[in-house]
Amino acid sequence: MRIQLHHSYFSPVRAGHERRLHCLAEQFLRRGIHVTVVAPENGVDDSLSYTSQGLHIAAHPSAFTSFPYSTLDPVMYSRRVERWFRQSLQTEPPDMVLCFSYYYVIAAKHVWPSAQVCFLPGGVMWDWFNDLTAHRSPAVRALLRPKRRLSVWAENRAVQVADKLYVESDWLTKRLTESYAVAEEKISVLPAPVDTNRFQPSPMHRNAIRDELGIGPNTKVILALGRLDARKNYTVLLRAVAQLSKKDWILLFVGSGPQEQELRNIGRGLGIEDKLLFAGRRADPERVYPSADLYCQPSLWESYSNALQEAVSCGLPCIISDSNVNRDLLDGVNVLLANPLDPIAWAQRIDLLLSDVHLARKLGANARSFAETRPSWSDLADWLLNGFPGGTATDPLGSP
Repeated sequence: MRIQLHHSYFSPVRAGHERRLHCLAEQFLRRGIHVTVVAPENGVDDSLSYTSQGLHIAAHPSAFTSFPYSTLDPVMYSRRVERWFRQSLQTEPPDMVLCFSYYYVIAAKHVWPSAQVCFLPGGVMWDWFNDLTAHRSPAVRALLRPKRRLSVWAENRAVQVADKLYVESDWLTKRLTESYAVAEEKISVLPAPVDTNRFQPSPMHRNAIRDELGIGPNTKVILALGRLDARKNYTVLLRAVAQLSKKDWILLFVGSGPQEQELRNIGRGLGIEDKLLFAGRRADPERVYPSADLYCQPSLWESYSNALQEAVSCGLPCIISDSNVNRDLLDGVNVLLANPLDPIAWAQRIDLLLSDVHLARKLGANARSFAETRPSWSDLADWLLNGFPGGTATDPLGSP
């Protein structure tokens, strides 16, 4: 069997769909399947390490352009990738193509009409663009409006030509079927897996990471893990922690991105510069989560977040935006929800978890229990290959 995985990045230190590509590729390889990853040349960090494991990397030139031509990228990207497919991937049609971006769906179906092409979107284009423009000027929003329309048109085209749609939550199913009528007959929910053996509470990791980063054993660590960019909305988190009544805390940022210096400057302006710790990108998140006392994810919009799943699996009490796609996490049961635009609401909830040890432990224990009910990556690979045992096409867990 031959399977291709298509996405704009293939790097294990990234989260979201990029990490899912790695986990699925590993599961398929274990089953003796021929696996090819298709990604741009600048989206693959270390081809040699992957090919040595038996994975095939097909890296194409980046098809993105610069403004003003980039406004046409939603349409032209697919055509450029399709042209490269025809010139460079002159092989037998794959048995299955898993595409994590709409332009790969369109290109793959044009080149291999007989192949089963599956679309695994992380969200709906309208939502992505509403988030993208939330922090920009009116002038930039006006410039992006044509690109948004083309992106929605192209996503609609991908939904039409894809053989199957796989999403990670009932909420995303609702958004897709509201946006595209044809989606309803193709869509299935695949709950996002989390490796509960890798991501689990660990006093050993807690002590080791704190020693490494110079954090005292009694200091409360508020963890934010992810790319440092405007979509993650960390400016609201900074304004929230500046209002905390508790004093013995550290806000630990794990990740890198274009907003790092801006966040440092904001922290300095708020007088909390000495309370911020930027640890950069790390390849050992399973050791980082247990070092924290709570996890915060104030994103303006988020797909089904791997980082949140991992924090939950590590038994951390979590505060997340009420705009998060992870709608099967319940406010007051296994997480706390907060308005991503309200720093006061975030400050109140952080203060609550830092002061109410009983509530923090309860949320953390419930979060870990929730994670333990999730399917494994092996389950997900089996469902993709063999269908959905014990349930309907939209209910792989077989729950009523």
